[in-house]
Amino acid sequence: SGLGGREDKPFDPTKYQAQLDERDGVIKKLEHDVEVLYKAKGAVERRQHVKAKENLAGKDHYKEQASMLEEELERKSKEVKENQVLIRKLQSQMRRMKLEITSLQKLNQDRIKL
Repeated sequence: SGLGGREDKPFDPTKYQAQLDERDGVIKKLEHDVEVLYKAKGAVERRQHVKAKENLAGKDHYKEQASMLEEELERKSKEVKENQVLIRKLQSQMRRMKLEITSLQKLNQDRIKL
């Protein structure tokens, strides 16, 4: 068999040219589709990158807030401890004052008896 097919039909270059043109069209369409897909992929990657940066910034913001809250909690805990110490001191002073009042009242009663 010859290049163009069967022996009884003559070689038809226009038929082959049409097939080549058709395949060339398919290749060009596929190349275009691939280019579109690459652009879409790039856009998605850029969006993901931006989203990742936003998430990281969000995490940093929450870390900062959490850190501030921890510091505030530490300050409040310290204040509570200081207040508890103050309360104990005041209670101790009150007990001493009550004892003094009691002893003064006793002295006063003793003086009255005299």
